[in-house]
Amino acid sequence: GGGGADTSRGCQPQQVVGLLTTRESTTLLHASLAASGGSHSFGTFMRGAGAGHRGDVVRNGSTAYPGPCPALRTAHRRLAELLGVPQANVSQGVDRSRLLMYEAGGYYLPHYDSLLSRHWRPAPSGVAPSRLGLPFLPRLATALLTLGGGFSGGEFAFPYAGRRGCAQAAQLGVAALSPREAEREAALEGAPPGGAGGGAPPPQPGGEAPLSRALRLQAQWRGYLETWGPLAANCSRLGARCRGRGPGPEPGCVLARPARGSALVFLNHLPGPGPRGRGPTASRGGPRGQARGGAVGELDPCALHMGCRVTSGRKVVLAHWLHVEP
Repeated sequence: GGGGADTSRGCQPQQVVGLLTTRESTTLLHASLAASGGSHSFGTFMRGAGAGHRGDVVRNGSTAYPGPCPALRTAHRRLAELLGVPQANVSQGVDRSRLLMYEAGGYYLPHYDSLLSRHWRPAPSGVAPSRLGLPFLPRLATALLTLGGGFSGGEFAFPYAGRRGCAQAAQLGVAALSPREAEREAALEGAPPGGAGGGAPPPQPGGEAPLSRALRLQAQWRGYLETWGPLAANCSRLGARCRGRGPGPEPGCVLARPARGSALVFLNHLPGPGPRGRGPTASRGGPRGQARGGAVGELDPCALHMGCRVTSGRKVVLAHWLHVEP
């Protein structure tokens, strides 16, 4: 899926240094932890659905949801100014800010933050957009604001960013790069007519048998974990490939080293309408999916990203997802 998109420009993550001062970052970190109930409110591990029975971990980290505080409002205001959108677009809604914490040894294998357009669903009637997230509102952009600076490792990596990498990602397609997305595609293809929601096409006659599909997904998960697990544990190897040295499937990648107060910003979707000439639309009427640059296009296959292993200390990131309406 997503192999036919025009990705000639490539995913270009932008690192903004000094979005917050050291004092502001520290204040926001402590205030967010206090507002969320402290570090004990964090969850633990997130495992791959296709690999969880083997105990394989896709993300070794934890999550908390910060409550309102002045420092958070400052971060929202500056992010809105940076992105050129109303502040409500980065501050309101259930799918907005959350704290991601990684202790030493923590990582997050390659993943996408949004969905292919065929998995978007119409908004339930009578539900305000601020109460919705995926799959009803695609995440147009991601902003990762680093709050804690006392750690080493933990780089942000985009294995297929840049022109060369993006061309290969577009050729391979989203489902080939991410077993999570492959599972979504398989579920859609195997769903009964009308059962997948959002006007998804019914399964085609003569499609893949359930056992064959399960074995294929299991093999994809195994290959994904065997490839990316060692790279996440030692991102210096990935860094060499980003610079064009060494074998492997990651040409043209980007490796960004987080710093306290810096924000890493990137788009999850291509500009323009999706491949079927539509953006997401509200069931209540009125276009949804309109941004300053026009309708939201297809999920960008180049936006695959990962968090490298933290080698010492604790990395804390405030993650924001920009939707096209508050």
